[in-house]
Amino acid sequence: ACHIPPRRTVNNQGGGQLYQADAFHYEPARDAYRCPADHWLPLKQRNASQKVLYYANPSACAGCRLKPRCTAGRWRTVTRHQYESAFETSRQRLTEDPKAMTRRRATVEHPFGTLKDTLMGNAGRLLVRGLDKARGEISLAVLAYNLKRLMRHIGAEALMTRLRQAPV
Repeated sequence: ACHIPPRRTVNNQGGGQLYQADAFHYEPARDAYRCPADHWLPLKQRNASQKVLYYANPSACAGCRLKPRCTAGRWRTVTRHQYESAFETSRQRLTEDPKAMTRRRATVEHPFGTLKDTLMGNAGRLLVRGLDKARGEISLAVLAYNLKRLMRHIGAEALMTRLRQAPV
């Protein structure tokens, strides 16, 4: 199961006095948000390159009594990531198992950080272009990482002995 840290976005408009995004309730069946004033904000725009969806209802905002507490602009826009439902599932997993991120940091993130910082060099960027070449470069880096760890655990001599005994 995937554990992704929750995104913590803040509405920094209006000096922190405006409604945060969590005040808007998403309704999957309608693919729309319900605002605190009980208006619907349908999907208005899709940004495919950034995988972001924008929900707004300018006509409802024009005469809304809660507008001063909602937006400093002409209307309120709520953004939703294309894969927000997966993020919500992960958030639920983290709520059920709060130590999951601690385990992730201890087991998963260390190898990736080590690969990025030491083995791949070049500021954590790959030296090649193209998916096949990138797979090859990553495979070599992971092999080097695993061999290095193995040498730390069993020693270089024991590793060389086992490699000589391995079937070809």
